Amino acid sequence: MYFRLFNLYFWLFALLGGFLPYCPLYLEGQGFSYLQITTLMATIQVTKIVAPNVWGWLGDWIPSNIHWRMDTTALSKR
Repeated sequence: MYFRLFNLYFWLFALLGGFLPYCPLYLEGQGFSYLQITTLMATIQVTKIVAPNVWGWLGDWIPSNIHWRMDTTALSKR
């Protein structure tokens, strides 16, 4: 279990660390305006703050908690 969690976080932060610094430069080269680039990059950061809270709220709000987790896990493996 520990190795799987370590592997997940390693690749998550490795991909984000490789993607986030160079994404604005790529988008600027593609002709996006500074406002569009800033909005996109801010959206990525806002979802990191909002998404865990939404998932926690959904987990508390849905009465059959275990079925919700099983359904979302099954959907994510497709």
